[in-house]
Amino acid sequence: MAILRPGGADSTSGDDYDPFAPVEGDVIRLMAKEDVDCPLWHAGLLFSDAEEFIEFGAPPELARDLAAWAADRQANGRHVASDIEAAKLVERLSEAFDHRYRFVFRP
Repeated sequence: MAILRPGGADSTSGDDYDPFAPVEGDVIRLMAKEDVDCPLWHAGLLFSDAEEFIEFGAPPELARDLAAWAADRQANGRHVASDIEAAKLVERLSEAFDHRYRFVFRP
């Protein structure tokens, strides 16, 4: 899994450095995929599950809501309500990370 660099583009040393991780301003896609609990993508899947996302610093409620959205998409496919929820999640993600990344929904 890629690890987002909380220090931004200048954080290029240490155990958490990942040259494929997004840096401030990069696009992170919310994109459902079968068997993915935390469907946030950059160069690849960013987190293996909601717990890993919480460990990174995501608000627990947001991480749980993201996992619930992913589970709904896996169980019921794409529908209007899931797209509306995705738009809300994108906004919440942006706010939770102080708009450092550009979160977008890709159906």
